[in-house]
Amino acid sequence: MMGELNYFKIENNLHETFFSINFFSTATPPSAVNTLLRTSIMSRYQIEALNPQKYDVYIGFDLAGGSSFWTFFGQVLDLEIESQLDNLPPDVPIEEAEELEEKLVVLWVGSDYRHPIRSIAQLEQLLAPYAQITPDMKQQLLDDQERELHQPKTPLSGFVELFVRSQDSANSIQIDEPS
Repeated sequence: MMGELNYFKIENNLHETFFSINFFSTATPPSAVNTLLRTSIMSRYQIEALNPQKYDVYIGFDLAGGSSFWTFFGQVLDLEIESQLDNLPPDVPIEEAEELEEKLVVLWVGSDYRHPIRSIAQLEQLLAPYAQITPDMKQQLLDDQERELHQPKTPLSGFVELFVRSQDSANSIQIDEPS
């Protein structure tokens, strides 16, 4: 019996960890839940934007469900659009809300595992018009990468790899195994 899809978020200071789990039955053993939770973790940090009145900027490291696919990522959000979305009346037409949501993300890099961002220098270059990554934050991303790449594979890893490969008809995906 398929259960509901639950999303969890753990926050502390500038670090947020997001993960989701699909409960297949109400009798899912705790060990299975822990294994599944481990497979969908990524780091995400808010950094100071060059224009903090206009943008929110987020960066992080994502290990793609514990698979061989990994990427650094960056996201720039338009604060004016975010404010408009937060203040939409409940009866706004869905099309209008969706149109605003499409405008919210100004830049999103590293969101496609088929074209990953493999270095902080590359991420820094892509985000240069919006933010600078501090040396401490660079080290945090490297620490996240080191910790996550050396975790053992999980049952979901194979599924994620097959799914991502199926999205790339040319099979030109680069996989970097941990050293």
